[in-house]
Parts: sequence; structure tokens; C-alpha cells
Amino acid sequence: MKSTSHATRRWLTGLGWVAVLLALAVVAAPQLLYPLGFDQAVYAACGDVIRRGGVPIKDCFETKQMGIMLMYALAYGVAATPIAIHALTLLWTAATAWLIARLTGRLFGGAGAQAGAWAGILYWLMYAGIHYWSMDQAETFTNLLLALGWLIVIEAPLDGRGRLALIGAGVAAGVAIWFKYVFALNGIALGLVVLFRAWRAGGLRGTARAGLAFAGGTLGLCALVLAYFALVGGLPALEDQLQTLRDNFPLAAPLPLPGVLAMLARFADNGADLTARFKATLPAREYILLGAGFPFVIGLAVFGAARHLRARGLAVAAGLGLTVAALAVLIWQGNYIQYHYTLLLLPVAALAGAACLPASGRTARALSLGARGLAVAACALLIWRMVPVIADAISNTVVQGKTPHALYLESEQAPAVSMADQLTTITQPGDTISIIGDAPWVYTLAQRENATRFSFVNIWLKKTGSLSHERFVAQMRADLERRSPALILLTRADYPWQGVDYGPDYKAATPLYDFVESHYRYIGENGPFLLFGRK
Repeated sequence: MKSTSHATRRWLTGLGWVAVLLALAVVAAPQLLYPLGFDQAVYAACGDVIRRGGVPIKDCFETKQMGIMLMYALAYGVAATPIAIHALTLLWTAATAWLIARLTGRLFGGAGAQAGAWAGILYWLMYAGIHYWSMDQAETFTNLLLALGWLIVIEAPLDGRGRLALIGAGVAAGVAIWFKYVFALNGIALGLVVLFRAWRAGGLRGTARAGLAFAGGTLGLCALVLAYFALVGGLPALEDQLQTLRDNFPLAAPLPLPGVLAMLARFADNGADLTARFKATLPAREYILLGAGFPFVIGLAVFGAARHLRARGLAVAAGLGLTVAALAVLIWQGNYIQYHYTLLLLPVAALAGAACLPASGRTARALSLGARGLAVAACALLIWRMVPVIADAISNTVVQGKTPHALYLESEQAPAVSMADQLTTITQPGDTISIIGDAPWVYTLAQRENATRFSFVNIWLKKTGSLSHERFVAQMRADLERRSPALILLTRADYPWQGVDYGPDYKAATPLYDFVESHYRYIGENGPFLLFGRK
């Protein structure tokens, strides 16, 4: 009788989890219908170049590292559509949520599976309602690497076998660097935990061995990447990249301390994100009820850290270290863009899950029950912020039967979609094109290869007198001479952003302007695009 009751409970628990997973999938499904934001379109253009056999950064320039380009190349290897990229992101996010659940359960002991489940669900829901500009970013993919590193540096034994695991954690930190150089700060946070844990356990010699194992994994991975670039002739491209970063440093004007604190506080307001607006039917809401649950999640994280500080101090320290590193990355980049906050989702979700562990004792049980009640409220609010998006997706795709292409034409990216549609009719699949402006969407939407290595110009074309401007003007002209694109497109003023006008900058780039004027003629326009064909 008992065994039958136990089997029934297990069956009902399994059925309950299936229902939860289906609900989570429904919440995230509208992400598949989003167009590409500017950053994603750049990565997609570079991913397509890699898919065709090109070398990252060398054959498609970008200031971020090759990791994000490779992820897009992987998605485009399946299907060259935004849906493929978003689907890969959701699968990656699901794997990250699962790893965070395992991490939380292992690190904080007790009925860890329950705490882990809350951590994984909270991470998924915080990401599921994210604005489309914040999807598919370097931070998205890096969180899995950091979660893996966090688990290893806390759980790996400090003997010879454990040092092999620490090398693996160092490799994970090293891979993160090749998504963004600044992510080295997150690796440093994990490295400090390694050193502190080893020092507490075995003194100076053990500390040195553990530290060398972790650092060896990181530096070894970086050495392999540099060797790859050397073999494929990509080291000059890395120098171009570093020069561009030097020419554009600082990336944004530093804020005074009150301004920094105000920007950091944005995370408590809907995760510092917009409300998934990308077309008129989804207007951004200025007020989200109780910050869409983010203040509750942050409160849970603070309680979780305080609750386990004495018994699981090292695990808590690692979580706090990753939080500080994420904030440092945010401040260092200086733009406080929504997706830059995404690194905070990992430690906040894990520590919030740790707050939900069952406990013994009247007071502890009451606090634990209250924490789980707060987690339920947070989940409800996180789902609530997605209700308009889900309703809009059902209305468009199920009721009205619109295709993704039709949805893109209703979005902010409509001009690029219309331009891409025209290109598919007036050019051949083997033709190349070049865009002098910031419209990388067109390359991948039209499935036309870029004749140059530059899918956007906003970070260098206006830097007249800089070394990167001199280099890139010459390189772009050389690429145009070598590949003779079927069409060259020039973007008008105020596209894709208000206040930007590359016309004067293009004319000031004399070698580039003279080549186009000598070999191409104006043939028409399409919205914000001016078209030039070969003479």
C-alpha cells in the first residue's frame, strides 16, 4: 500500500513538472517571433560569414570576440533565420536554468532539489520576458560557463584529481573571455574563490597548485585561441579590434557616484529591461507592477545569502563575488544597456533559490515558508509581464495566421525587411552587396554576402583622424575593388537611429567616396536606403 502511494506521488510529481515545463515554454515561445536587434544582426552577419568558411573578426569585423559569432554560425548552420537563433538561445537558456538548478541544489545542501527548482524557474522567467534587443547576447551564453565554473570551484576536491576539474573551470572562464574581454573580471572572481578555498584547506603549497590549475586552464585556452588566429592570419584583425577599442575608449562618459547607483538600481525595475516592445501593438509600459517581481527576487537573494552565510559561506561568497563582478562589468562598459545586466541573473537566481530551502524549527520554517511564498509571487509577476506578449503572439500567429516575415514587416526592422525583399528580386544569390551605414539586418534577411568585412560603420566612420578610421577606410575600399559588389547601399539620415547621418562622413572618407563615384551610379531608393549599381 505504501509503495503504491509512493509511486502515485512520484507520478503526480512528474506530471506536475511536465505541466510546469509546458507553462515555461509557453511563456518563452513569443521570443521565437522577434526580429533581430542591431547587435544580433551584426552577429548574424558575422555568423553567416563563418558558416561560409570565413574567419571571425578577420572576415567580418566586430568589436566583441568570436564566441558570440560562433554561436550564430551554429544556429545559421541549421537555418539562416532569426527563429533559428532565438531557438538556440532558448535551448541554451534551458540548459543554463537546469545547471543553475543543479548548482543551487549541490551548493546549499538539505532539500537542495527544491531550492534548485526555484532557482532554475526564476532564471528562466527573468530571461523569458526580456526585450528582444537583450536576447542572443554574449551575456546570455556566458552565464552557463560561469555557472559551471562556480559549481566546480566550490565542489572539486583539492587533490590531484580535483585540480584537473579546476583546469576545466579555468577553461570555462577562458571561453567566457572570448565572448567579451571584460568578462575576465568574472573569471577573476572565481579565481579568488579557488585561492581562498585552497588556502583555508591546505596552506601556501596547496593554494599555489590550485591557483595554477585554474589559471592554467584559462591561459591555456586563450593560448589555443591565439594560436588559431595566428594559423589563419587573424592576428592583424585582433590588432584592428584593439585599436578600435583604444580609439573609442572610454565607451561612455563616466557617471558620478549618484548616477552610477541610480543606473544600478534599474535592475530592481523589471530587470532594467523594456517590455518586449518591437512593434506598435506592444507599446512599452512605463510602470510594471512591483517591478515585475524583480524586487522580490532580489530580496530573496539577500535573504538566501544571509541564511547560508555561516554554513555555506564559500558558496555564498562565490555568488556575491559573481554579483560584484557583474556590476563591475556593467560599470566598466558604461552604457548600462539592458542586456549588460543579464550577468546578474545567474547569482541572483541561485541565491534566491537558496532562500527557499525547507528548514526545521518554528522560526526557520516560517521564514522558509515566507520565502517560498515570495518566490511564488515573483513568478506570478514575471509571467504577468509577459501576458500582453503572449496574447499578441497568439493573435498574430494562431488567429490571424501571420508568417514571421509578415511580423517582421510590422516591426521596427520593416525598412530593412523591405530592402532585403527587393534585393532578392534584383540580384542573384551569388552576388555580393555592401552597405555604407548600420543595417546589418539586410545581409542575412536577403541572404546576400557582404563584399567587405564591415557589416556596420558606426564605431569608426565618424572617428575622422583616428588610426582605425584610416585603416578601415582603406580596407573597405580594397574589399570593394577586389569583389566589385553588384550593389552598394547608403543609408539616409536618421536611420537606423534618430540624429545619425553617415552621408557627410561617407563623403569625408575620400578614398571610399571616390571609388564609389567612379565605378557606381545612383539607380534608386528604398525607404531609408539609396541604391548604387555598377556603371
